[in-house]
Amino acid sequence: MRYPILIFDEVWLSRFPKEEKNHKILRLENELKDMVKEEAKITGINKKLKLLKNKYLQEILSLSDQVNLYDKKSTLKMDALRKKVIRINREISKNESLLLDFPKEIQKINSELMEETINVCYNLMEKFQAEINELEPKIDGLSQKLNFLVEKRHNVKDNYNKVLKLLNALVGPEAMDILDKK
Repeated sequence: MRYPILIFDEVWLSRFPKEEKNHKILRLENELKDMVKEEAKITGINKKLKLLKNKYLQEILSLSDQVNLYDKKSTLKMDALRKKVIRINREISKNESLLLDFPKEIQKINSELMEETINVCYNLMEKFQAEINELEPKIDGLSQKLNFLVEKRHNVKDNYNKVLKLLNALVGPEAMDILDKK
């Protein structure tokens, strides 16, 4: 299965800051970075070689008229340029062979990194689930206690209001105002 290259994936990067990466993730991440850098380096070298090759081919074309006139200096220069082009072609070919292996190797390392990421995530999920399981009974207990206390407060307020009504009925509101001020 193909995955996005994790070291470039914003979601993966945000979930796994450096301090949360285990040894294996760090090792695989570094291998993957090195592999991607090497691929980019060889691709860059080939691009430069192709530009140089085109420059030499242009020079060969410009010398061809003089070579046709049997100009020895131009012939020697053209032979030297032709040898450089042949050497560049070999180098490009060698680099392109190397580049063929990179996608497969990058995907292999990326898959290992994904596998370790999945392991770490499942371990974290198990840890979090254990914490949730530990908190649930405590929360349930506190919830029951809170409900009991809310009900008790309601009953106490009812009793308070009943006593207040009794006093108001017995002594009247004016006497209650005087008693309240004491």
